[in-house]
Amino acid sequence: MSDNDVRQVIVFEGIMRKKIKRLTWCLILLWAHWGCTPYQPPKFDKLVLRYQDSSVPPKYHRSYTITVSPEQSIVVVDVYGKSLANKTYQLKASTFGKIKALSEEIQAPDNHNEQANGGVSQALQLMNGERVVYHLLWDNNKKLKPATSDLVKAVKILVPDLDRLLKTPYDSNLR
Repeated sequence: MSDNDVRQVIVFEGIMRKKIKRLTWCLILLWAHWGCTPYQPPKFDKLVLRYQDSSVPPKYHRSYTITVSPEQSIVVVDVYGKSLANKTYQLKASTFGKIKALSEEIQAPDNHNEQANGGVSQALQLMNGERVVYHLLWDNNKKLKPATSDLVKAVKILVPDLDRLLKTPYDSNLR
């Protein structure tokens, strides 16, 4: 290899080092920008809260789903997927806005050390159209953070007679 070839290789290596250094700085700055961007909750037009009761005989089992949209909330109480009761409630225009505001603070639950009996679980989904944009699942071994608990309470308040609907008698002939 001639001296000229060696000089060209050295120049090329120097240029490449500068480009790699610039690229590294660009990536660091881009990463820092992404890291400093505040959390933006997903846009949604429907919220679904599902309570899944533990495995107990049908006479005692009660699960429910509350679906909240800008105009209404719908509750369906079921026993292992068989509907016992359902009811629709009309909402004021501002109510869904309040639910959306509460949803901006959702946090995953903490682990809870005590082992609770049973297999009760709950799920919260935020949906945009038919697409799930956020999903949170927890069971009775987890402790909800206050902001998430507040959202769940606000959703349940939209079904004022939930306790009465959960007491709907089970009919073994139910299909």
